[in-house]
Amino acid sequence: MSADSSLLKKGLAILLSFANTKSGQTASEISAKMGLPFSTTSRILKALEDEGFLERDSRGKQYRPGHNCYYLGTIAREYDILRRVSLPVMESLRHCFQETVIIYVREGDLRVYYEQLEGAKALKRMERVGSTAPLWVGSASRCLLAWTSNEDLERIYANIRPLCVNTILDKDAAIRNTIEVRESGYSISVSEREEGVCSVSVPILDAPRSVIASLTITGPALRFDDAVLLKMIPAMKDAAQRISKQLGNA
Repeated sequence: MSADSSLLKKGLAILLSFANTKSGQTASEISAKMGLPFSTTSRILKALEDEGFLERDSRGKQYRPGHNCYYLGTIAREYDILRRVSLPVMESLRHCFQETVIIYVREGDLRVYYEQLEGAKALKRMERVGSTAPLWVGSASRCLLAWTSNEDLERIYANIRPLCVNTILDKDAAIRNTIEVRESGYSISVSEREEGVCSVSVPILDAPRSVIASLTITGPALRFDDAVLLKMIPAMKDAAQRISKQLGNA
């Protein structure tokens, strides 16, 4: 590997290190996190700042993503076929049910908030696009894992820990609930990860046994009664099938 290639990889890794931070990072923090010499870190940070991929706060201490990161994100969103295909369908679901609609994807052992349309009601559930959640809890996770191998399920659900009053702590029960999605085509969670929150999820498939993403409607559990669920579940299944067909996968 050339020196230039190595520095490029380090620079990209530094940019990605901001993914789960709520605030900026100092050069020392980045150096420690990345395991890089401070001199190397400082050199890369200066280059990223000069090119507009990082900027510093008013005190010049903390770095944060610069305008060119947002510009690249805008370009990526325009080219992203899953997002382009999903958004009109998500808009239709939000108009119908007035609740927050989310697309999740799997990255390693996490689920990622890939796209989100905010609910129309005052009391709503919102997350930051790009943030992550564990794969071993919640309806969206079960949809993403429904056709995963038994070995993978055993490994992922070995990490279960209590997050809320209804977190499913029994590994065998969690695996059974996940596998049931193959037959039912949906999953529901109530107060599994967040108190008082209900989520209804369906898998978006790119083949009969392969999941692209999870489509979720979420909000306060008090609004998700049986009458609402009776309408919501078939509407979501139809929406997921439409997305899959437009992607050319079903």
